[in-house]
Amino acid sequence: MPINTKFKGDASIMTRKKKGRVLAAMLALGALSAVFIAGSYALFNAKTSTGGNLFNTGTLAMGNSNGATATATMSNMIPGDSVSGTVTVQNTGSEDITAYQLSTAVTAASPGNPNLLTTDTTNGLQVWVSRCSQAWTGTGAAATCGGMQTDVLGTNSAPMAILTSGSSLSASALCTSSASVTAAIRAARGTTCSITGSDYLKFQVSLPTTADNTFQGLSTTLSFTFQGQQATAANF
Repeated sequence: MPINTKFKGDASIMTRKKKGRVLAAMLALGALSAVFIAGSYALFNAKTSTGGNLFNTGTLAMGNSNGATATATMSNMIPGDSVSGTVTVQNTGSEDITAYQLSTAVTAASPGNPNLLTTDTTNGLQVWVSRCSQAWTGTGAAATCGGMQTDVLGTNSAPMAILTSGSSLSASALCTSSASVTAAIRAARGTTCSITGSDYLKFQVSLPTTADNTFQGLSTTLSFTFQGQQATAANF
């Protein structure tokens, strides 16, 4: 019995020694790991950034000097009469407007809608539109151009039928005067500026001398609409 007791005691001592060695090894491994982890945070590193990258969209907007009034109007017309008026069309947005055009539409007529005044392209109302390189001087038929004058829709001697929807105003673009659109931007978009800022136009509407008795007692109200679209997008 004493022999067995001594043997068991020795085994217990050995077990404690093994546990101590395992614990010491684990502590050493943990310390080594801590060294490696600490070392990873000590590696060289660098970074840089760029801020203030602002992007905003432009605006397409148009206005005209006769927004609240008529450009030309006349009652009790007889064959051979004509009436004139001027209008300034402005690009009020921050971007160029291309495919710049004029369209017309009948908004009211009596009797009928429309009637011979706008459906008869030979004897009905005719329009002539002229452009000045600067603001017209004077009003109505007496308005004169102090700069360069060009016909853009018909001529004084050969006006065009009033309903010429989408007729070109001989301008590829009504460009903005905003400094935000630079020459480089226009070059990238392929925009050619025929007019910048404002377009100065004179309208003359006439009833031909060939209009017969079937034109008596007619009336019509027209709208003149100036329209366009954005320039071609580009990859800068």
